[in-house]
Amino acid sequence: YPDAERGYVQALAAFLFEHQPEPLAIEHTVGSVTHGYAGRYDLRARIGERVGLLDAKTSKRVYPESHFPQLEAYEAAAVECGAEPTDFRAVLRLGADGKYELAESYASFEEFLGIKAAYDALKRIKAARPSKRKARAVAA
Repeated sequence: YPDAERGYVQALAAFLFEHQPEPLAIEHTVGSVTHGYAGRYDLRARIGERVGLLDAKTSKRVYPESHFPQLEAYEAAAVECGAEPTDFRAVLRLGADGKYELAESYASFEEFLGIKAAYDALKRIKAARPSKRKARAVAA
């Protein structure tokens, strides 16, 4: 592997060797008709006695405020699509240094919905912004 990718591959290999996940779904797209979103998680696997939904990241660290709500959204959409609920959701952070971190989510789906509602509100406000030409005409 090229030098720029080698550490991430080593981190993934270390995770696979240590945890020996049994893949149940890989790169699986899910969506929620009820809440109007879709996404794709990386791995649903049995690890030991538990089934987990994992999303791999190559960021410098795990960002619970964004990564964990995303995982909870994937989980809810997967269940809406007919999957059984998982026992846990986690970010698998792969480091350029060859090390990995497996961080289990402690967010809730309700927290995701709050973030989504705020995002949707900001989109509506931005879309309703008058053009500069209209704003000048109103000011004149």
